[in-house]
Amino acid sequence: DLEAINYLIFAKNCESFNAFFEDPWERTEVVPVKERTQLIDKATQLSKSVKSEILKKRYIFLTIRLAIYNDDKDRIVDLYKTNFSADKEKTILNYWSMYFRIFAEKDNELKSFYAAQVYANAPDKRFVVFGSFDRKAKIESILKFAKTNEETANVYLLAGILKVDKSFDY
Repeated sequence: DLEAINYLIFAKNCESFNAFFEDPWERTEVVPVKERTQLIDKATQLSKSVKSEILKKRYIFLTIRLAIYNDDKDRIVDLYKTNFSADKEKTILNYWSMYFRIFAEKDNELKSFYAAQVYANAPDKRFVVFGSFDRKAKIESILKFAKTNEETANVYLLAGILKVDKSFDY
């Protein structure tokens, strides 16, 4: 499968750009890297040209992951919305993409909702999203984003874990 092999080669080339690079003069928090921007553009192009739906999603995930390190939050929101949010069957790529979507979200209640979904479905991301849940937000304002009983349960799960007093109601 040549498309799969090409994806693996491309993903390997992206590895070294999946980190924040520090500005030695401390003028900015994030330093966009020209090569990373080129990889983002290439991944976007490749996602549109592959036949396999799985590889398309993988290229989009790589784009989202690279975009977080380039501080391109608008692109993350757009890519997640157009490629992952409507999926009925969610895979680990959905939740890993949602994980990066959390850091691009300005609405604390929606961020908390996403954090609860990632916490419940991507165990390797639990420690990192733990702090993204807004403990001060009313649970009803977070639950308004839930469309299924499972999503509601995920919100109650993380809210209950983070509640320091009685959480039996959750």
